[in-house]
Amino acid sequence: LYFNNFKELFIHFYGTVMNACKYIMPNSTLDIEFKSSASNLLVSFKMISLYIQNNEQDLIFTDNYSGVFPQRLERNGKGKGMWIVKKVMNLNKGDVILEIEAGNEKIQGIYGRYKFTLSMPIMENLTAN
Repeated sequence: LYFNNFKELFIHFYGTVMNACKYIMPNSTLDIEFKSSASNLLVSFKMISLYIQNNEQDLIFTDNYSGVFPQRLERNGKGKGMWIVKKVMNLNKGDVILEIEAGNEKIQGIYGRYKFTLSMPIMENLTAN
């Protein structure tokens, strides 16, 4: 099974990993898990990163939005990273999903536990021409 376009797959990974590195809690881990089904490849990034407020859960995937905590700590960028990942994923019939740990309490006052999952369609490897 193969993803339709390697270049776009790379964009998804790169954008997600770069955002994870930017916002992850220092000296913590970034767990990456790969799973596949008959129709999708799922890549999950689980980490402790800067806190995402409830009203920001959808906003972080919009153009020009930087979260409250990245802005306070001056770690924000131009608000393009996750918006680009989401847009490219959607163009390829995929998605990026944010999961927040139930009862997500702040850690050290500025971090929370999150999982971002890239869901990408795959196709069967047909015989070579």
